[in-house]
Amino acid sequence: VKNYYKRKGYKMIRMEKLSFDDQVYIFSNANFIAGPTGASFGNLIFSKKNAKITILIPKNYHTLYFLWANYSRFLNINMNIIACGNKNRIFSFFSKMHTDFYVNTNNLKI
Repeated sequence: VKNYYKRKGYKMIRMEKLSFDDQVYIFSNANFIAGPTGASFGNLIFSKKNAKITILIPKNYHTLYFLWANYSRFLNINMNIIACGNKNRIFSFFSKMHTDFYVNTNNLKI
């Protein structure tokens, strides 16, 4: 996924390394945001209305799908939610939420 987006000319940013102010600045100025589901996407509330958002989620974790789908409708933003294959067996609710997953790059779009 990183290589796919790097070839398209996008920068990789580790949001957890940034201050809150820097995160707000990045989300409010970005035209495109993509990444695995996580707390960083709470910053979507600061995103541009015409920004394109791609969120990668584990395939069998439907709660996340509904969370992000409702969030995008509330914020009126263009969101692409990609359900990705799970790498590990799912044993519990928490392993579902924090599982490793793989992405078919043919499903990515900009």
